Amino acid sequence: MGLVWEYLGQVLSFALRRSTIRTDVMQILAASVLPGLGVVAGIEMPETTGQIALAYIGLATVALIILRLISAPYFIWKEQVSTVAALQLELSKPERLIFEKLARHRAKARIKLAAQIEDFQTMSFFEVPEPQPMPPQIGHKMAKIRRLQAQAGLSKAFDTVRRYLLIAVMKECRLPNENNKVPISWDLMLLSQSYLTGQITTEELTLRLNQDIDLEKLRQPS
Repeated sequence: MGLVWEYLGQVLSFALRRSTIRTDVMQILAASVLPGLGVVAGIEMPETTGQIALAYIGLATVALIILRLISAPYFIWKEQVSTVAALQLELSKPERLIFEKLARHRAKARIKLAAQIEDFQTMSFFEVPEPQPMPPQIGHKMAKIRRLQAQAGLSKAFDTVRRYLLIAVMKECRLPNENNKVPISWDLMLLSQSYLTGQITTEELTLRLNQDIDLEKLRQPS
């Protein structure tokens, strides 16, 4: 019950807000301006002119209060919604700042990752015939790529492309460069960079991986 009386009090307060000041101003104007206009215009004003003007002012004030009583619930609700929205915005500010900082951090990691993948693909031109071990640079570079991948918070689909890129580079290192005109690692690099720069979505990345890349060739043992 207390909340009801509080709400009714707010409605009444809104309806009467500044009404007293308006009424006083209009009454002062009616009492001083009307006789003055009569004198300037040379018109003899009836003695009841001021009382009639004050009566109209009273009626106008009552009508205004009634209108404000009718519209008060809407404007009170609007004020409360605005207040709540402002408070929610203020409370969420630290969280938004964290997300913005995280988004910038991930964006920088994506840019670095795109460059590292391009560097990694060039390693496919190493010629490492069997039974020589793979150069340590390949492992070091891939470790750096995986760290950047974690920082960027990328999808499992990208991790699949990354693993196929590693397999492709290691396979192509075993082939003479003249026999490897269009390496699969090149297509995988372009595909992953398109994803990192936002040109394709995760779904498109998976679809193009399965459609555009000869995965069977990568699955075959060396």
